[in-house]
Amino acid sequence: MKSKTLKTTLMRCVIVGLLLTSCMLTGCASASRADVVSRQLYQAPVLRLQAGQPVETRDGTYTPQSDELWHSDARYRQIEAEVINATAALAAKQAEGTR
Repeated sequence: MKSKTLKTTLMRCVIVGLLLTSCMLTGCASASRADVVSRQLYQAPVLRLQAGQPVETRDGTYTPQSDELWHSDARYRQIEAEVINATAALAAKQAEGTR
């Protein structure tokens, strides 16, 4: 008899614990929603480095030997997509001409 009461009490505690945990997790998720764009750091789309002009980086000073153009990840992906689309359009046009 005592064992049955203990099991029932234990089961109630587990259920209450799960309910409280799910409420807390749901509350945190809904209260802390931030727009994904607002969590992204700003990156300049393009950096133009002049030859011989030292640039301080996290890893030390970098001095370009010639003028350099650096693209951010987002800009690089945009250019890559444009190249892929242009290549596909050219291939489609060439395939159309061979028919």
